[in-house]
Amino acid sequence: MKTNCILLSIIALIIGSNLHAQPDSLKPRDQFKPIKVLMAPVQFGDGAKDLDEHKVIAAMALAGRLTKRYFLLPIELRDTAVLRLKEKNIEPTALNIAEELRADRLLFIKVNRLKNIIRVDITNYHIDSIPIRFDGYGYAYLNYRKGSDEDVLYDPSLLIAVQRAFAVSEGDSNLYADAPGSFKVFPAKTLVIGGIYFENDDRQKSWELFQFKEIISFDMIETIFEQASKFSRLVIYDTDTRDSIYLMHNLSDPDNSEKPTLYEIQALQSFSIDYLITGSFIRTEKGADISLSLLDISKDNIEVLKSASNVLLEDDLDKLRLILRTIVNELLADFN
Repeated sequence: MKTNCILLSIIALIIGSNLHAQPDSLKPRDQFKPIKVLMAPVQFGDGAKDLDEHKVIAAMALAGRLTKRYFLLPIELRDTAVLRLKEKNIEPTALNIAEELRADRLLFIKVNRLKNIIRVDITNYHIDSIPIRFDGYGYAYLNYRKGSDEDVLYDPSLLIAVQRAFAVSEGDSNLYADAPGSFKVFPAKTLVIGGIYFENDDRQKSWELFQFKEIISFDMIETIFEQASKFSRLVIYDTDTRDSIYLMHNLSDPDNSEKPTLYEIQALQSFSIDYLITGSFIRTEKGADISLSLLDISKDNIEVLKSASNVLLEDDLDKLRLILRTIVNELLADFN
């Protein structure tokens, strides 16, 4: 899987770096003519200082190409336009450059990273609608490393985040619906998995699942993460990224066998997290009740959107994982 992704990343960069053909070489979809896009210099947040601008340019070029409608103007043309404007004693602002090149779109892109999540923000100006602006953002999980944990392979996730941000800024959630294979991407909401409340019953036969609740609760969260990651319209935060948010708010390491505290939820809200999954694991006479809830935390008033539950009849970790996957599928069915 890792090798395939690296190959895919290389192909993407090759395609992106060779987008110097004239717009006429594009084959417009339906009746649409190619839309010329100009990128202003990329901004990087503190978490993405190690990312090279050329990777963002290549990602945006490929993101445009995949739509068969949008054509990223080469950076060389931007530099040439700056010189022409200076010769005319015209200030080479981004807007003036866009007008000089007869661009249809002017994009301002900012990239940032929080632990294992990358975020791309795009401010999109339609040249014929200035000063109206259209904002879009896109997230992606940084799945891949080149060797060490700190040596991040940005390219595949960066492309996904750029596609999502651009689709949102264009107001078209299906912009990449016809793209091939893994390039088929949709805008996605963010989701964090919080603690699972454990409640044992000493009157019942002892279960190892409850004796080792610190280990089992973490395993449950990891199982939920793996299953939820299969839903293409969600970006799931791993526990390392979640806990880094808590740390920024001076919160102690969370207890995964307890429900999230109000302070933890407020910390997540400060990072514009959309959804939170939490739940309970309660020992009963029949076995153990497993319940999960999907919460909308994007607003001040937290709303429970959906809940699902099941019963575990045996002290068996594999069966617990299987039940959790089934519950997650039910809980997130609307995000397919």
